Amino acid sequence: MRIIKHEIEKVINIKTILILFIISVLFYKLVIIPKADVIVNKDLVNTVASNMIKDYGVTMENDEFKDFKNKYNEKVKLANDFIKDNEEFSDLGILNYKEFDKIVRNNGEEKYNNPKLQELYHKYIYHDEISLFNELSEIENILMTYEHEGSVEESILFDVVSNKMSEDSKEKVISRIYEIINSGDRNSPLPYTVFEQYDDLIKAITKLILISAVFVISPIYLKDKLEKINYLQYYSHIGRDIFKKKIVATILISILITSIQLIVFFIYYKTQNNSIFLDCSISGFFNSPIDSWYNLTFRSYIGLTIVCVYLISIAVSMVILYISSKVNSYISLIGIQVINLFIVSNFMLKILINQVSSIYITITRIGYIYLPKYFLPIVYMVLIILPISILYLRNKKELKCDI
Repeated sequence: MRIIKHEIEKVINIKTILILFIISVLFYKLVIIPKADVIVNKDLVNTVASNMIKDYGVTMENDEFKDFKNKYNEKVKLANDFIKDNEEFSDLGILNYKEFDKIVRNNGEEKYNNPKLQELYHKYIYHDEISLFNELSEIENILMTYEHEGSVEESILFDVVSNKMSEDSKEKVISRIYEIINSGDRNSPLPYTVFEQYDDLIKAITKLILISAVFVISPIYLKDKLEKINYLQYYSHIGRDIFKKKIVATILISILITSIQLIVFFIYYKTQNNSIFLDCSISGFFNSPIDSWYNLTFRSYIGLTIVCVYLISIAVSMVILYISSKVNSYISLIGIQVINLFIVSNFMLKILINQVSSIYITITRIGYIYLPKYFLPIVYMVLIILPISILYLRNKKELKCDI
C-alpha cells in the first residue's frame, strides 16, 4: 500500500491540483454552463411540466388529461378576453386566440407577412410580461403529443423504425413499445428539455473527467522511464512488481477524479431545480419519447449513467497507463493521448452515455440502428476486460524485461 500511495503522490501534487482546478473552471464556463441554457423555452416547458406533476403526480391518466384540457380551455378564455379588450389585435383583424395561434404556428401565411402583425406577435410571445400566449402554445404541444401517443397504431410504430431493420428487430422494437404503453410509463410528464439537458451535461462532464485523467495519469510510467528509475526497479523482485502497483494506483486515481468531478457537477446540477422530475419515467409521451429497454425513472437513469461514467473513466485510465508505458517522449505521449481522447469523446460517448438504455439509435444519413437489449452491457464488459487483458500482458512483459 505504501508503494501505491507513493505512485499516487508522484502524479497528484499541489501543482497538478491547481492546473486541474483552472481547467475545470474554464470547462464549466465555456462548455457546461452554456449547455445548461442552450435549450429553447426550457424554463417555460419545465414550469408547465412541474405544474402537471404537482396536480396529477408522475403519471397523467385519461381522466386527469381531461382535467388538464379543461384548464387549458380556461386559459384560452383568458386569452380571448385579453385579445377582445386589446385594440392592437382588433385593428389587425384578430378576434380570438385561435386566429392568433394559427399565425403563431405559421398557418396564416398572408396575415403573418404583415409587418405590424409580426411586431405584435413578437411583443406578446417573447417580450411582453404577459406569458399566457407562450404558455398556451406549449400546453398545445403537450396535448397533441399526449393524444398522438394515446392513439398509437401498429402501422405508426412501423414508421418509427427504419426500413433497414430486419423484420425480427422491428418486431422486438414494436413489442417493447407496446410494453411501455401498457405499463403506463408513456403517461409520464418528464419533459424532453430536462432529459436532453441532463444528457448533454453528463456527456460534457464525462469529457472533463477524461481530460483530467489524461492530464494526471499520463506521466505515471513515462516519468520513471525518462529518469531511468525503471532500470533500478528491475534489479529487485519488488521493483519488477511495481507495474502492478501502478495499475492499482491508476484505478484509484480515476475513481478519485471521477468522484470529485461528479460531486461538483451534481452540486451545480441541483441549481437547475429538476428534482421534481426524478420519479418520472424516461419513456413518457413528453420526452420525445425515449424508447428504453428498461423501465427507468429519471432518478434511476441518472444512477445508471453515473455507473457508466465510472466504468468509462476506469477503462480509459487503464488505456492511458498502457500508452504511458509504451511511448518514449512527452511529445509522443501528448499526440497519442489527444487522438485517444478525441475518439472516445466524439464517437464513443454518444452510445456509451447518451444511448445507454435505448432500443435504437439514430445516425445521420443512415437512419435507425437497432440495439439489442444486452448490447450495451456487453460493450461495457469488453470496455473493461480489454484494457485489463492488455495490462496483464504488459505486466508479464515487465516481469521478464531485460535491462
